[in-house]
Amino acid sequence: MTALESLEISKCNGLTELPESMRSLTSCMLPEWLQELQSSQKLSITYCHSLTSLPQSMGQLLSLQQMIIDSCGSLSSIPQSVDQLCSLQEMIIERCPTVNSLPRSFDRLCSLQKLTIGGYRSMESLPQSLGHIISLKRLLIGWCTKLRLLPESLGELRSLHILEITGLDALTCLPQSMGRLSSLEELSISYCPLLTSLPEQIRGLTALQQLGIYNCPDLKRRYDRNKVDWGTSLPTSLVYILMGIDASLASEEEVLGIHRAKL
Repeated sequence: MTALESLEISKCNGLTELPESMRSLTSCMLPEWLQELQSSQKLSITYCHSLTSLPQSMGQLLSLQQMIIDSCGSLSSIPQSVDQLCSLQEMIIERCPTVNSLPRSFDRLCSLQKLTIGGYRSMESLPQSLGHIISLKRLLIGWCTKLRLLPESLGELRSLHILEITGLDALTCLPQSMGRLSSLEELSISYCPLLTSLPEQIRGLTALQQLGIYNCPDLKRRYDRNKVDWGTSLPTSLVYILMGIDASLASEEEVLGIHRAKL
């Protein structure tokens, strides 16, 4: 299988074995033969609810460009070896509620441009190396209910264009370093009920064009156009500010009462 370019494993709730030609599979685990898929560019593992671990040999898939791990409810961790995937451009690890930590050396993913992480019930912190992915252009962090702080290193993502933060119930503040995201064009914050303000340094984000605030009542109140002069508290580069109940319904201004202002 050295020429295989894409491998998808999905909805295998009772996964216990694979054909002998693929080598044996230990119950509820993926096999070490994954390392033989040297030409694979995409790996998708989704809805495998009995899967408890992934092999360290995943780090040898050096041609891999996209990795999706989604809705694996029994998965406890992500192999540290994934930081060796030097060709990886997109990584999605979400809806794996029992994962409590991520690989420590994200900065070694030198080609990564899109990263989605979220849906972890017990994770309380993210690795500082997250802010050292120099190629990263889009980052989504969501639905980590115990996550109280984001790493201060976030401000080092100088290539980041889009940042989405959603469903962080325990998040009380954003890192001041966000004011150094010099390439950031879109910032979306939703379902973060304890957030009351944005970092003061955010006014220095001269590339920021769109700011979205949804289902963050205190934050929305803080930047109510009727109470705050946006020109003194937000970047002058902003073209759109969207505030409302649901980001997916942001165009329904008359229904949600969204404030959409062109500055």
